[in-house]
Amino acid sequence: MSINKQQIRKSFTKAISTYEQEAFVQYQIATELCRLLSVYSDHPISSILEIGCGTGFFTRLLRTSFPSATITANDLCSEVVNYIPDDIKFISGDMETINFPDKYDLIAGSSAIQWLENLPLFSEKMNRTLSEKGLVAISTFGEKNLTEIKQITDIGLSYFTEPDLEHIISSSFQIIKMKEEIKTVYFPSPKDVLLHLKRSGVNGITSEKWTKSDLLYFTNQYNKLFKSDYGVSLTYHPIYIIASKKQKS
Repeated sequence: MSINKQQIRKSFTKAISTYEQEAFVQYQIATELCRLLSVYSDHPISSILEIGCGTGFFTRLLRTSFPSATITANDLCSEVVNYIPDDIKFISGDMETINFPDKYDLIAGSSAIQWLENLPLFSEKMNRTLSEKGLVAISTFGEKNLTEIKQITDIGLSYFTEPDLEHIISSSFQIIKMKEEIKTVYFPSPKDVLLHLKRSGVNGITSEKWTKSDLLYFTNQYNKLFKSDYGVSLTYHPIYIIASKKQKS
C-alpha cells in the first residue's frame, strides 16, 4: 500500500492527546531501544537527531541517557511541539524531504521509519547526516505487525522482513546489533482493538470509512479467529537496529 503522508499526519494529530496513554507498546519498544543504545554506544555523543519524535517519550529517554547532548527532534506533525521539552530543538516536517542542518553523533528513531516511502533513499540520507563515528539507533516493525488487522481487512503497511531490513541498512551502515521480538497484547473486544489503534494514531493507513456491515464483519471475524481466554489478540513485531557508519579502509 502506498503511503499517504497527509492521512498519517491527520490521524496522529487527532491522537496526540491520547497517544502516550494508549501507545504502551511503543513505549516498551522505545525503552528497549534506549537500553540497546546504552550497551552498544562506545563513543561520546554530544549531538542527537531524533526522527519521528511524536509526543516525546523517546526524546525524554534520550535526554536522560545523554544529559550533556544537544537534541534536535523532528516530526511530521507540527502540533507535537507543545509536548517536547523546552530545551529540545524541534524541526517540523517530513523526514524524507527536509534538510537537516547539521551532522549528528546519533540519529535515533523509535517506531517511525515504517511510515517512509523510500527507506533505501532515507538510509543514504541518514548516512550523510551522521558524523564519522556516529551511531544510528532505530526501531521499526516487521511483517507480522498487526497481522490480525491485515488478515481480516487486507489493509496494512507493507512491512519489511528482517533480512530485507538488514540488506537495506547494511548498504549504508555497519550493523552492530539487530534483533526482533513478537509482542502480543489482548483486548476485551475487537472494538477495543480499533479504539486502541485510533487513539495511538495507527489508523492513518487509509481514509476509507467503514459501514455498519463492515464493522459487523470485522467484529465477527476477529472474534472467530483471534479470541482466547485472555481476550482478542493484537500482534506487534518490533525490530531493533543499532548501526555505525562504515569506516573507510
